[in-house]
Amino acid sequence: MTPRRSRAPRELYVTPLDVDLLAALRATRSIVEACSRVSISRDRGMYRLRRLARALGAPVVRSRRGGASRGQTVLTALGRRVLSQGAGGLRLGSGVGVNRPAEANVFAGTWRHAPQPRVLLDGGGSLFVTFAAREGEPVRVGIEPEVTFTGGVSLNRGMKRCLEEQLGIQLNVDPLTMFCGALGAAQFGMEKMTATAVG
Repeated sequence: MTPRRSRAPRELYVTPLDVDLLAALRATRSIVEACSRVSISRDRGMYRLRRLARALGAPVVRSRRGGASRGQTVLTALGRRVLSQGAGGLRLGSGVGVNRPAEANVFAGTWRHAPQPRVLLDGGGSLFVTFAAREGEPVRVGIEPEVTFTGGVSLNRGMKRCLEEQLGIQLNVDPLTMFCGALGAAQFGMEKMTATAVG
């Protein structure tokens, strides 16, 4: 029997994207609008809010369902505290998490509307964006790596959850993912067979 290796838990940090998302939620009181402002999907935003709540042991937002009076999402006292302390070295506690984000993944610049919404980066260049801001407003854009898990094994929820915990990010999985590798192999075989038949 092989003894299990113990390893020190990684620290979990509040990222600049988390702070930007909380700031956008404070301003809009709408998860959909806030996610649009920071250029992430609603699902990605919900994942980040759940991740913070799990790490801190309490929710950072409180939501009220819509209807005739329209729903809204507001920051809790804990959410306001996280927002005021900002990103970087804020330790949320031990447990599986993500490593401190690289500042290379956060870009600062100025929002411009024409000819299409974009952020003119302080260091030169520009990023096309999907969120709205005021003309000339200084903004920060967080670029988050995304990982897509493919193949039949990606439908195994336990495997997906384990990988997400180890990587500290949410994995993208398509319901038809088991065909991704198979279709690629079939296309490669078809091209090889066609090239052989022609040549």
